[in-house]
Amino acid sequence: MEVVIKDGLVLQPDFSLKKQDVVIDDGKITGFDSTGIVGYEKIDARGKLVLPGMLNAHVHMAIGLAKGLGVGIPVTEMFKKVLFPIEDAMTDEQAYLGAMVCGIEFIRSGCTSVNNLDKTWSKPVLRVMNELGLKGTMALALKDIDLKTKERTECEYMKENEWLVKELRKNPRVKGLFGLANEIEASQSLINDIKLAASRYSTGVHLHVAESVVERGFIMQSTGKSSVRYLYDLGVLSEKTIAVHAVNVSSNDIRLLGKSKAFVVHCPSANIALDAGIAPVEEMLDNGVRLGIGVDDPVATINDDLLRELYTAWVLQRTRGFNLPAERLLGMAFGGNSLSAGAAADVIVADLRKPVLETIQQFIMDSPKIVHVLINGEPVLADGKFTRINEEKIMEKAEKESRKLISSLE
Repeated sequence: MEVVIKDGLVLQPDFSLKKQDVVIDDGKITGFDSTGIVGYEKIDARGKLVLPGMLNAHVHMAIGLAKGLGVGIPVTEMFKKVLFPIEDAMTDEQAYLGAMVCGIEFIRSGCTSVNNLDKTWSKPVLRVMNELGLKGTMALALKDIDLKTKERTECEYMKENEWLVKELRKNPRVKGLFGLANEIEASQSLINDIKLAASRYSTGVHLHVAESVVERGFIMQSTGKSSVRYLYDLGVLSEKTIAVHAVNVSSNDIRLLGKSKAFVVHCPSANIALDAGIAPVEEMLDNGVRLGIGVDDPVATINDDLLRELYTAWVLQRTRGFNLPAERLLGMAFGGNSLSAGAAADVIVADLRKPVLETIQQFIMDSPKIVHVLINGEPVLADGKFTRINEEKIMEKAEKESRKLISSLE
């Protein structure tokens, strides 16, 4: 598809803004001057910001129909009384609609990629990724220890995760990873199996680590190590690892995360909602930790909006005395995406609905409306409307199925 985004304020590599065009051809950005170009689809970006598409670096899409049911409940209680019953009751159709509800809001908040981790439901979630045109990764939260009884159980979904990794080898937009629920719901044997499977398929691992004091205390008591040291010594932390949360970590843990080159995902709303604390982002950045940002679990936070997550991250770090620079925060959100010649044309156009002050801080603080989203140069959101799906019909179905799911728990 041939597209020209005209006269926008385009984010530069140094995070300044410059009025120019963005020329897109065959899914790639080919230049920034449309002089003499004819026959291309035009997007009018006058008075609007043009930025790279963002990466929602940790999400649980399939449980989207239960949004908000766990708000205000401590994490272990929320798992046992809300999340696990929902997961046990949910149908594939409900997982599809829940994932679709999340995906719609992801795109509306400027995301072109997501890293999804769910208990199961590979096929419904993959269907959503394909229908919306989203990029990213998918994995299953594998475990073999029952939190209620603390007893070892069979890992139910290893074969499904392996199928997913194989299936996504032929998908140009989505990559399969192996997943790990967390360090307290997986035996050392399972963690080793996951590490070996990821190596065998030349892929990575998506896991939760050091989210709450409960996990930290359990691992310290059972192994004499911190959660990060435990996983580091098992060899599961590497440049191919997505390590989510890392809230309850020591300075030594942070140095290990930097040394391992793991991609650590900050989920500020979920961490506060579940009373886990505030991640030490400043110390992580000072130690060279690779950082991303994600909205995490819709059951605990209600939030699927990455723009709101950016603002939340900035505010919470201020309470720790750290003025998180807009450039560093947006770097976390872009996940390596950039507006440069030859880059994939994953582009968003944001309307601040007020005079543009030509400072990128305004994008974080002012909750802009995302009016256009292009993925590989294809407009998947155009003038605020989805081009691939009927949003209204999907939302009608989702509301009915959400009520049905919730009533089944009563």
